[in-house]
Amino acid sequence: MGALFVRRPIVAIVIAILTTMAGYVAMTKLPTAQYPDIVPPQIQVSTTYTGADAITIEQSVATPLEQQMNGVDYMIYMQSTNANDGTMTLKVTFDVETDINLDQVNTQNRVSQAQPNLPPDVNQFGLTVKKATSNPLLVVSLYSPKGTYDALFLGNYATINVNDAIYRVPGVGQIQNYGTADYAMRIWVKPDRLASLGLTALATVAFLNRDFYAFLARRRGLGFALASIPLHLLYFVCSGLGYAWASAGHALGYRAPARFGERPPSS
Repeated sequence: MGALFVRRPIVAIVIAILTTMAGYVAMTKLPTAQYPDIVPPQIQVSTTYTGADAITIEQSVATPLEQQMNGVDYMIYMQSTNANDGTMTLKVTFDVETDINLDQVNTQNRVSQAQPNLPPDVNQFGLTVKKATSNPLLVVSLYSPKGTYDALFLGNYATINVNDAIYRVPGVGQIQNYGTADYAMRIWVKPDRLASLGLTALATVAFLNRDFYAFLARRRGLGFALASIPLHLLYFVCSGLGYAWASAGHALGYRAPARFGERPPSS
């Protein structure tokens, strides 16, 4: 065959031209292949057990979830993180060739099977199942150039004004704020004082939830954290415990004792 092309160079040139034209036509018509997926898909399950420490969360929340999650289709491994602030995060990693949407559905089904074994407070708070990635694409630092605002203010500013705008950008799937905390007020109670008044911690929480339904009371150790406190002054009372005022998460005043339903003096 090589001797033929040497003796007849025109034939070789024609064949080369035809081959080039056929390749160009095929290149414009064939679909462009995407890069193959090399990162295993991850599904993240997160919840909060308010007032519990890491060991309690591991025993009462993480363990039932892991038991039900074990054996889900095409799962490679899973990893749970329990913190003393009451948060629990379970990351389930699946095989590279699986569909992440189907993986999310399978994970949600296993979470539903585990919910009857979870504490009522966890079910009331809710469990979030969403797609996740192990490596962040972009890290943004928010700071005050002159030090006018502290980390608490900047964290709440990002939650209220920045996160929603970024979520609306096409392609953004998840935003996570590091080192931030929401405005809140915490009530610390004395167990001996409660016992002398014939009260319990649960009764105090029930009172706060009943008369101050706009602000969810959560038990946190021996104290109670009230979420979503507005910036204007507010008050709440506990029987025999006194008044407590707060603004932007800082205690401003206290007076003891107080009765249920008694309002603090006007200032």
